[in-house]
Amino acid sequence: MKALFVISTLGAGGAERAMSELAGFLAKRGWSILLVSFENETASDFYPLHPAVRRARLGNPQPAANWAGKLAANVRRVRALRAVIAQERPEVVLSFMETTNVLTLLACFCLGVSAVIGERTHPAHHVTVPTVWRWGRRLLYRRARCVVAQTDSAAGWLRRHCHCAVRVIPNALRDLPEPQLERQHFVLSVGRLETVKGFDMLLRAFALVHESFPDWRAVMVGDGPLREELQLLAKELGLAARVDWLGRRSDVEVWYARASVVAQASRFEGFPNVLLEAMGMGAATISTDCESGPGEIITHGIDGWLVPVDDVQAMAAGLRTLMADAALRLDLGRSAMAVRERYADILISSQWERLLFAAGTAGVERR
Repeated sequence: MKALFVISTLGAGGAERAMSELAGFLAKRGWSILLVSFENETASDFYPLHPAVRRARLGNPQPAANWAGKLAANVRRVRALRAVIAQERPEVVLSFMETTNVLTLLACFCLGVSAVIGERTHPAHHVTVPTVWRWGRRLLYRRARCVVAQTDSAAGWLRRHCHCAVRVIPNALRDLPEPQLERQHFVLSVGRLETVKGFDMLLRAFALVHESFPDWRAVMVGDGPLREELQLLAKELGLAARVDWLGRRSDVEVWYARASVVAQASRFEGFPNVLLEAMGMGAATISTDCESGPGEIITHGIDGWLVPVDDVQAMAAGLRTLMADAALRLDLGRSAMAVRERYADILISSQWERLLFAAGTAGVERR
């Protein structure tokens, strides 16, 4: 089949990686794939693409600060994308991310092509999306052949508020090496240093237990706008000498393999890739049971540990339990590695292929 993929950019990010990998998977299966982004020709792609995947950049019109300028820029984007769709005549169009999804659905109007769109966050919590795009989502998502959510929780919200057909396809677990390193006494947390990720809560919880475990440390991998604020909080909590701030790392799987405990304190998630990869590397994981994802991946006490959101005492108690019990950590880590099969790339990508093929077939019949 011929498919056209649409995304805002192909920079570093989970959605960008997922679309790049899916395009490569389908290209290897014989699909004709054109991947389109709203970028200038000088932009470079962060993730490598399969040689058979064709690439097009539609330009990035810079809107004025006023609403009229922004409207004009988005009209140009829709027209440019519509022209490509009309020229290519794909059986199916796939779009990721809410703003791009709305533009794509507008561009597909009356062209007789099936559109499948992917929501990469939980819409109820993604409050930074401007109101106009939230209304666009509610009005236009029902025109899609299918909307793909990553979790049951997000799917339920989309059905209730957008009245659209929804399918749940989680993220795939990327290929990971076998964990062969010796576990060391540190609690690892990975992610962007921002409020939603709950690093402040994790620091407060670690502060309650660190004196009982003098040979343990906390290791933070990632960067973000709250780095200085969080480092100051660690100092105020008496943790300055017990917390390592590593910034962004390209070898994060090595740290998953070394950590005795991986902790995630998010206040909400779209789909927690950090949690999935940590479990795939056999780490004992503890996570807040936030919307959405952790409770759909972890079975508490079997392959991980769940605690309530923003409950410092519960997180501290969970950390204490795991840090004190090496046998429990080993059992949880062994069970956690089952995610390698549950979320295998071939399994998830095949779900996408079946969905896109069905949507494309329906589009051909409609034509």
